[in-house]
Amino acid sequence: MRIMGLDVGSKTVGVAISDPLGFTAQGLEIIQIDEEQGQFGFERLGALVSEYKVDKFVIGLPKNMNNTSGPRVEASQAYGEKVAELFGLPVDYQDER
Repeated sequence: MRIMGLDVGSKTVGVAISDPLGFTAQGLEIIQIDEEQGQFGFERLGALVSEYKVDKFVIGLPKNMNNTSGPRVEASQAYGEKVAELFGLPVDYQDER
């Protein structure tokens, strides 16, 4: 099972991919995006999903130290919802703390 990890920011999305057994992950690339302009890099992400035969996504949630969620958590979740819709694959979230 290949898992793709995404670290979503307002200008870039960091992409990591697991080995085929899902034991380790390595950084793959950084996709340039522009949240304000509505450019989210989904075309490039789709190419990587196909190339690596991804089965699932994990998206980091940058929660505050007191476990509250701010605007970046909401943006990461919105990105995850769009990824799930576009690629029809499960999306999990991982607290980055």
